[in-house]
Amino acid sequence: MKKYILTILSILIIAVAVIAGAQNSGDQTAVASSQTASTQEEDPLVPAIEFEGKKFYLGHSGGDAREWLTQYFPSGADLQSYNEMISIRTYDGVSTTSRKVASSIISHFTKNNKGVPFDFLQGNRPGEWEVSYTETKPTYAEFNLFRIIQNGKHPVVFQYTRRINLPTEKEARQQALEALGKEVEDNVGGWLDSLRVLRVPHFFRTSKK
Repeated sequence: MKKYILTILSILIIAVAVIAGAQNSGDQTAVASSQTASTQEEDPLVPAIEFEGKKFYLGHSGGDAREWLTQYFPSGADLQSYNEMISIRTYDGVSTTSRKVASSIISHFTKNNKGVPFDFLQGNRPGEWEVSYTETKPTYAEFNLFRIIQNGKHPVVFQYTRRINLPTEKEARQQALEALGKEVEDNVGGWLDSLRVLRVPHFFRTSKK
């Protein structure tokens, strides 16, 4: 778990550079088909998932024949207002490996965050990988933790995202980044344990055509 400290240090490394001109790339991917569900209360047909003792409700589900994505938020939050999010991706239309998917996650991150450290570790089981990094934008910073597993020929990605808003004033911004770093250091082990027990919901692809 000590290797995750690299991720925490990355927050401070990139804070000043980001102020100078990083733009929000809008990497909350828009997928080909989608449906929206209420984040306010639990639908018996679409049950909430639990993470760290907290309920997360389905906010988005969509994709195509290759990749399907669902995103879950705490009650009252959505893609525009969240500070925590659970994402699950399946690749039933792609025959590939969890290692390749993990590598593509890292490649996408490093392309937009050159020189920023990340963690890439082998999990407890064959075909299981863990990736984490902290990404800083002009108005927010977020820690992303991934667990990638192999389900036959088709990988599954479980992701936890913790986001904080950043003030523009330099000292307050630095304090917010340090607070996030401390939060990650104190909680990353528990977050990872919670990702390890998540399962793909039975209704996951009911809207796929």
